[in-house]
Amino acid sequence: MRPWISLATGLLTLLAGCSPSSPDRAATQNAASRHDASQASPVSTRSAPLAHFQSSAYGFRVDYPQDMIARRSFADGYMRNDAWKAWAPPGSPGHPIVALIVPGSDDITRAALRIGASRDPQAVNDCLTAPPNARGDHGTRTVNGARFTYFEAGDAAMNHYMHTHSYRLVHDGACIAIDLMVTGTNPQVYSPPRTPPFTKSAAFATLQKALQGFHFTL
Repeated sequence: MRPWISLATGLLTLLAGCSPSSPDRAATQNAASRHDASQASPVSTRSAPLAHFQSSAYGFRVDYPQDMIARRSFADGYMRNDAWKAWAPPGSPGHPIVALIVPGSDDITRAALRIGASRDPQAVNDCLTAPPNARGDHGTRTVNGARFTYFEAGDAAMNHYMHTHSYRLVHDGACIAIDLMVTGTNPQVYSPPRTPPFTKSAAFATLQKALQGFHFTL
């Protein structure tokens, strides 16, 4: 055998021993690709989707859970509560702006966050005055920097009831009234008794979370 042939054969054998086989190279590349992909993946926040309501006339916006139902009318038949604010005196001038209804609300228990407003001079003058049936917690509450007068009130008649956690503030010459309202019927008057869709405490907790999306834009 010629010496140069033996030398070439030896070099080829040495190189083959130092180089990884094709499957090894593929595994290394795949592992690197998987690492790069995991490093680049964004972190999911899984926050609840929001819907938005804005009033240019009164300078506010509400970002609220998308599963709540928005209505422009307050009429639902309970306790004369279709006025622009809860516990408004008869004939008080004002405008219902939006009602955000908790999903599952029915004729047994209904929960809504309602916002109304009035620029009537008397309504503005009386804006921060709690109604005679106010009871429970009261004082001031701050919502995203806006300081509201706060009170709780309730009434019941003929197996119907209405309870509110109410917020009042004068902003840009208007009385802004926010009512977290739970209304309903005594389920025991039905045969068989009906089951409410949620408890009052759960309803108010849901409404309170929705209220955190309220902020003034002016």
